[in-house]
Amino acid sequence: MSKISQEEQQLHREISTLISQSQTQLIAQANSSLTMLFWQIGKRTNEFILKKERAAYGKQMILNLSRYLSKQYGRNFEEKNLRRMLQQKTKRLVLSLLE
Repeated sequence: MSKISQEEQQLHREISTLISQSQTQLIAQANSSLTMLFWQIGKRTNEFILKKERAAYGKQMILNLSRYLSKQYGRNFEEKNLRRMLQQKTKRLVLSLLE
């Protein structure tokens, strides 16, 4: 094996730093996008339930939606997670009304 020069080692470190920074940015962007997605799902679902004005209907609708989304997109869309999305939407609405 050939010996790597100090300059080449420095290049490796710089490129590793660039890759790490890019990975960190990508994770932050993905988290931001998911947060916005979950908020929009909560908003849209809440609007749909309120339009029907029936709590029992809302419970069944959440269950049906979670089954549908879980099959297509995985466990992030299980019933308990959809309920959290609804709760977050409701919390933000209440907080905005209190301001």
